[in-house]
Amino acid sequence: MQFNFLLYVTAAILLTTITACNDNREKHITKADTASTKQQQNTPLPDTTIENDYSNYFIVIADSGSEYNPLDKLMYSLSEFTKIKVDTMNRYYNLEKKHIVLPDNDEDEIYRGDYYPRRGGNDFLSIEYTALYDKKSTEHNMCVVAGLFETKKSADSLLQIIKPFAGKAFVVEAKIYEGCLH
Repeated sequence: MQFNFLLYVTAAILLTTITACNDNREKHITKADTASTKQQQNTPLPDTTIENDYSNYFIVIADSGSEYNPLDKLMYSLSEFTKIKVDTMNRYYNLEKKHIVLPDNDEDEIYRGDYYPRRGGNDFLSIEYTALYDKKSTEHNMCVVAGLFETKKSADSLLQIIKPFAGKAFVVEAKIYEGCLH
């Protein structure tokens, strides 16, 4: 009981001190401060939170191209060869839209009927848009991703395993956005 009373008194003192400090600060603002504040509001600040939402990865790409079906066939054949599972994330190639999409009735109301990118993991095969990893790629170019790794050594290890089966396989380093997409 005595501990609760001390906690209550300490919280009350702290709250009073914080409130008093804020009141005094507002009373001592001058016109110069206001002008300075307006100037600061118009000056863009670097957004470090966005930069912190990116991570560097090494992506193993088995092959790329603009036609979905050959990539899909390669992905499933590569899965048989390597025993790496295929994870489409419930996406499919919509022939009408000519785009990889989530179903129109997907539980994700924001991305249903549209593409949602894979952003992590190294134990899957999936078809993604190459532009996510390679800025020189065209918008509609797709690729079979065999894994995203934090180290080049790990990516190179998988590359050596799949290279005999997927001769065009390569590793690319990319910054991947890991922040909220909703």
